[in-house]
Amino acid sequence: MLKRTAAFCLLLSLLLIFCSWAGAEDAEEMTNEKYSFQGAEWGMTKDQIRALVCLEPFQEPTAPSGHSALVYQTSLDGFKCVVQYNFLPEGTLFNIEIMAPDAEKALYAHLNELYTAQYGQPHTEENATLENEDPVDVMMALLMQSTQDADFLGWQGDEDTVLVMSFNPQFKVCYVEIRQYTNYFLFTPGPEQV
Repeated sequence: MLKRTAAFCLLLSLLLIFCSWAGAEDAEEMTNEKYSFQGAEWGMTKDQIRALVCLEPFQEPTAPSGHSALVYQTSLDGFKCVVQYNFLPEGTLFNIEIMAPDAEKALYAHLNELYTAQYGQPHTEENATLENEDPVDVMMALLMQSTQDADFLGWQGDEDTVLVMSFNPQFKVCYVEIRQYTNYFLFTPGPEQV
């Protein structure tokens, strides 16, 4: 089981680092492209994500608020994973969640080390408040209000993107577009997340 966990950590971390950051500062300087996850960029539509992923989603939930999602199941080295692309009511991508219910705490610790090496010291739950001026802390406070997860750590990936990782009750990494998420969930009365 330990070998499988180590292999999964390596595969997921390589996938996340390669697909979502791909050379960070150098890539942004050379191509002037924004942060993306496996080619998905903020503001894309469902049809654009469907074309990009090239798989049939196993769920397509829509909340009464108009939020919707495309949910895909996949597997990395024997671990079941769920990737959920979340859309605002107007149909634009604003949040991507990767969940691995069978992952062990070692994956959380390993990615904490990798993200900290790449983005600096993580933000923790201690400073996560809506009153904080730092967008990472505000994002974490909003996510903590909408989920039962704990052990949150957060990093700012670029000027538009916050990465938030949690472990309890399951391992999860969220990529969130700062402005769309905070504008909607802070300034729209009574929204429901998918």
